[in-house]
Amino acid sequence: TADEMTIGATIVASGQVVTLKSSTGGDAVDLGGTATDSGNTLELSDAELDRITATTLRIGATDQGAIVISAAISPQNITNLSLLSDAGVTQAGGGTITVTGLRIDVDDAVVLTQANVITTLAANVSTSAAAFSFTDAAGLATGTVDGTVGVTTNTGTITLVATTGNITVGAAVNSGAGAVVITAVADNASITSTAAITGTGSGGVSLTADDMTIL
Repeated sequence: TADEMTIGATIVASGQVVTLKSSTGGDAVDLGGTATDSGNTLELSDAELDRITATTLRIGATDQGAIVISAAISPQNITNLSLLSDAGVTQAGGGTITVTGLRIDVDDAVVLTQANVITTLAANVSTSAAAFSFTDAAGLATGTVDGTVGVTTNTGTITLVATTGNITVGAAVNSGAGAVVITAVADNASITSTAAITGTGSGGVSLTADDMTIL
């Protein structure tokens, strides 16, 4: 816990959790950037994240500021990445996330629409009407990551897109009185749902794919 961090050597917590967060509530987080930490932003480069070995890497906290992925990150020695914030999460052009399991637990809108590559996605967005948008370049499944199950918003629209590969709804996708849009773009790509999808607001639930299995 600190407002500025430089990770120049390995951190090894095999099978455990490593948590990186600011001392000061409300400070922003910049992931992927290589600039020196500024007064109100905790900056962690991809190279620094690669030095951490753990089952789960948690970045941020319930009082953390906005998180931005400013350049591509692909932590090499973790299974799950958890992003926690009192605000939201966005990414710059090319600021992709590559990791096996991704958990997002935040208050405000999430816009992660670059060519991310993950296997399992779990998310919770708590502010009323705050939307969740996620794009994957290789297909994804909703599931359980670091204790969060499925993808849930508080009436905010949920948009899940796979530009290649398939989408599996293995844990509930629930926008409550919002909308849900799930799209598998590629030719012959599929959507398989083994868990509930709920969107009772304007727009309802929209699934688009060349093949669908609803169990």
